[in-house]
Amino acid sequence: MINYEEGISLIGGGMVGASLALLLAKTLPATPIRLFECAAASHAAPQNEPAWDGRSTALAPTSVSLFRALGVWPQLAPFATAIERIHVSDQGSWGLSQFTRQDNNQQPLGQVVENSGLQSVLQHALNQHPNIELIPQRISTLKPRAEGMQLSWLSPEGEQTSAAKLVILADGADSPLRHALGIPVREVPYEQTALVANVRFALPHGGCAFERFCPQGPMALLPRGQSNQGRVGALVWTFPRAEQTAIAALGDDELIARLQEAFGHRLGRFEAVGQRQFYPLRLLVAKEQVRSHLVLQGNAAHFLHPVAGQGFNLALRDGLRLAEILSDSPDALGSLAQLKRYEQAVQEDQTRTISLSDGFNRVFSRREPHWRWGRDFGMLLLETLPPLRQAFIQQLSGKAQPVIFPWGHHAETQ
Repeated sequence: MINYEEGISLIGGGMVGASLALLLAKTLPATPIRLFECAAASHAAPQNEPAWDGRSTALAPTSVSLFRALGVWPQLAPFATAIERIHVSDQGSWGLSQFTRQDNNQQPLGQVVENSGLQSVLQHALNQHPNIELIPQRISTLKPRAEGMQLSWLSPEGEQTSAAKLVILADGADSPLRHALGIPVREVPYEQTALVANVRFALPHGGCAFERFCPQGPMALLPRGQSNQGRVGALVWTFPRAEQTAIAALGDDELIARLQEAFGHRLGRFEAVGQRQFYPLRLLVAKEQVRSHLVLQGNAAHFLHPVAGQGFNLALRDGLRLAEILSDSPDALGSLAQLKRYEQAVQEDQTRTISLSDGFNRVFSRREPHWRWGRDFGMLLLETLPPLRQAFIQQLSGKAQPVIFPWGHHAETQ
């Protein structure tokens, strides 16, 4: 009989929860793992052709390496588009930076994967793992115990309770359990909203990812599949929150005109826009990421601005370091000494990554002339100084602080 009180309970599903569960199951094959996911209903089988609507995620090279090591990349590849080039520009200024495969040892600078495909592939992999149990229930309470954490949830049979040596809390930026445990957060409202949609344009994207800094806020356009001969991209457009109602009321033609004005004609004319989704933006960082027998992961630990696409990739690197510590520690599973070592191991990477995404947004949202000149000069330095260029691309690719898989491989290759 499986003794779950000696194992790991992971609270929160989605892409982060599923990825962490698979990572821990591979790293600790003898440890029972339960994944509590209230939305764990089976995902529909994905189609090879990208859907017109639906979100996408940019995977850094280290994240691609992780999915390769987990054995799921062959299933993910049909839903992925290689980033061959990154084009960074500042609207109304001459500043421009471009990055290519040459900046990443002739390997792609990342992959853009459709969320629906990623979720489906991960769900299938979870169902194949003998030491993972999926429980489609929402945890209602967490209580510390002397040798672990007590979990309670409501099932069709009534209230259930159990315990675990280690609880991983990954239930989102607005985590109710984090709040109930009294874990404080540092929160910085950006007063910005992100519009997420797929767009179709006249010219093929050629695997190029665009980061365009506009007076309203950053605009990212990621290459998405080969649908329509590579003329579809995943758009993330940031603008002041006060404008959300007006922008949401725009018709497709009016919205396309606004996007065209901000982005320019690098991909020809914008021809169509898909279903729109709006997300309020803020920076949120938990001031306590570990307690005895408890560790926060994903958005419950840190919720970042989407500029530079670092949030999910940072969560995966956190998970890699947690798995490495758990597999290589002489301390008891979930002990405070063990988790403090994890906290120390991720501190530098988290600080750099959070500073990058927050700083990008703040620096490029300022429109005063001296800020523009400073940005233009900075992008010129990126184009002309190889050491600075290399450091920048190392941070974007997740390699600024070396990551090693718990089973011995370097997370350095694409």
